[in-house]
Amino acid sequence: DMALLTEFIPAGYTETLFIGGNILIFMIAFIGLKRFWDNLQHDAAEEIRMSFPDAMMKTISSILTHKHFEGCGQNRPRRWAHFLVMYGFVGAAATAGLALLFGVIFNHMFHFSFGIETPIDPWTYNSTLHIVIGTGIKLLGALSGLAIFIGGFMMILRRNNQMDDVGADGYQDRLFLNLVFWTGLTGMMSWLIRLLGVAADGSAFLNVIAYLTYYIHIVIVFVLLWYM
Repeated sequence: DMALLTEFIPAGYTETLFIGGNILIFMIAFIGLKRFWDNLQHDAAEEIRMSFPDAMMKTISSILTHKHFEGCGQNRPRRWAHFLVMYGFVGAAATAGLALLFGVIFNHMFHFSFGIETPIDPWTYNSTLHIVIGTGIKLLGALSGLAIFIGGFMMILRRNNQMDDVGADGYQDRLFLNLVFWTGLTGMMSWLIRLLGVAADGSAFLNVIAYLTYYIHIVIVFVLLWYM
């Protein structure tokens, strides 16, 4: 189960590394975005200027709908792959946040029994609300991981088979796509291994598979966040 995996790689270590890294990443991103926005306000910019809130809402709307993909014949087929990857990552982040909220904070700080155990066994939950929360979070995580895997696979397949339509094809492009694909694949593999109880099986060989898969997943996610 997850307890055995976190004994192999203590959660405190990964959380410290990820949280510290994310703080640094967002600080760097904020500096870059501020410089970008300041340059847009330069006197050389003669176009009609938008306020920051208007520009932000327009940008968010464009990202959420991917509407610009509709205006380009070459990019239109990529729209659904991008949708799957983007909303898959949003769902994965929401899954982690909800599991932390209900499985740790509410459970330990407020003594609400909302632990999220694996494999799924509603009979171990003590209320209908617990069943809904526990299985709902698991389902969201599973669907999100599957979306990342499928979307990443679709983009890699298109890049390999339709080179004339994909545009730039440098090392950075392929690295990012492969990181997305392997994030989804190793994440789903880690979850399936937990469902099968491999880490708790007692077999040294099976434990190596479980621990190695989990380790690779954690490393790839970290690299993906820093690369992004």
